[in-house]
Amino acid sequence: MESIYTALDVGSYEIRLLTILPGDDNTTICCTLQNQSLLSKPKYTALSYCWGDANVTVPIIVDGKNIEVTVNLRDALLQLRIIGVKQIWADAVCINQKDAQEKSLQVGRMDQVYSNAAQTYTWLGKEGSDRAAAGLMFLGRISSNETVTDSIQHTHNIDSPARSDHMSEGMGNAGADHNESSACPSFRDLEDLLRRDYWGRRWIIQEVAAAQQVEVACGTVTIDLKDLISAIKLCKRSKYWSLDMASYCTNLDQIIQIRGEQRLEQQETLCKNIVKTQHFSSKDDRDKVFALIGISSDGKKLIQTPNYFQNFESMLRELAIAVFRANGNFNTMVLDRHHRDASPNQPSWVPHLLALEDP
Repeated sequence: MESIYTALDVGSYEIRLLTILPGDDNTTICCTLQNQSLLSKPKYTALSYCWGDANVTVPIIVDGKNIEVTVNLRDALLQLRIIGVKQIWADAVCINQKDAQEKSLQVGRMDQVYSNAAQTYTWLGKEGSDRAAAGLMFLGRISSNETVTDSIQHTHNIDSPARSDHMSEGMGNAGADHNESSACPSFRDLEDLLRRDYWGRRWIIQEVAAAQQVEVACGTVTIDLKDLISAIKLCKRSKYWSLDMASYCTNLDQIIQIRGEQRLEQQETLCKNIVKTQHFSSKDDRDKVFALIGISSDGKKLIQTPNYFQNFESMLRELAIAVFRANGNFNTMVLDRHHRDASPNQPSWVPHLLALEDP
């Protein structure tokens, strides 16, 4: 099949942008793909999302040609079309994933892709069998100056007055046990929201940290990231905020912290960020490192351009050498001495990132 891609001008900082064409709500997505230079400051929305199951795909039409994308990406494009967003950047389509050289160069510039976007649209997925969308709506009510208690009652009185009969006190000592937290429908909804796969994806750390303005969406419900953060802070003071809830919020807390460091230009080193984000997942082990280059103080000094021609072990050796040259020692390296036997072919001075297990 004829390729939808034309070569990018690397020197002009070109990226590809999708223009979504008008259509009825559930009709096939049709769009065009154009090369545009970041230097010309195009207006676009960057999409942050989980790919989903790569083995389950659906067609969209790009420049008259059928291409296969994951269901979650198609769902995000449908929602963007509904709300009138026309020009977007989505990695799965805007980067030629079969061209390792292009992928290496474009991945190395992803922090610029997100920082130059007019907004970043973080797609948590459709409204499903869980109540994640209701959880996002709950946070939206809190951000609209409702108290946590009022938001609990307002949200769930709509469904059933009986659901909120026991909720006369929303604020109290945080750190409730699991039973007390699960007794509150609004906090169960919030738990569903925080358990969405999106929050565990390693690449979203950079995507959110580098972005200027972030909209968080679950199905048809959206909230500004700043409002979400403010609402979460209030929820943490509620008696319904349990230790389980705190654990589900760990990844979001980490993302917020790194975004704050980015804003203050107080980024951590690449090695420290690798350790801090070890509980995030990536399908490609090389992305344990590549996903953090653009938001680390020394990331692009240590690895100027990600290299997808290299295997994981070779990349680690080069990283170790680069750190030694920059610092004169390995003291800042990520070393897991308890799992050295898991990489018997690596020299002892090479960091063992495979020991940083994905969740």
